[in-house]
Amino acid sequence: MGNLFNIRRTANKYCGHPTQGRQRLKRYFSLYLLICLLCISSLYTIWSSGYPSDDSSLESQIDNRINPNVADWASLSRLPDVGRQTADAIIRYRNDYVSKNNDKAFQKLDDLANVKGIGPKTLEKLEQYLKFD
Repeated sequence: MGNLFNIRRTANKYCGHPTQGRQRLKRYFSLYLLICLLCISSLYTIWSSGYPSDDSSLESQIDNRINPNVADWASLSRLPDVGRQTADAIIRYRNDYVSKNNDKAFQKLDDLANVKGIGPKTLEKLEQYLKFD
């Protein structure tokens, strides 16, 4: 009987009283809920501030479009369906055209169809990202 008592005492020493376990569980659960609420509130703040609500900010988004006549390789390669090779082809075509004609290579969106690797589907996707001035 003495051995059994020592085992219980040792178990209580390391595990604590049964009600302490419930209290510890309540504390962890409360901490978990607090962390979840903080994450949700921070995500809501990020999402609500990230979207424009007035028309003036839409104008600034339009100004972020790139001009393929002056754009560098990095800007061109980030466009949808334009990878490294197509960006190289655009720059190569632009440089050849300017050296021969002393004029802008791309006056309108359809002029990009002259570049190898750009077809009608790619032109549709690029329309919203490009400007020609």
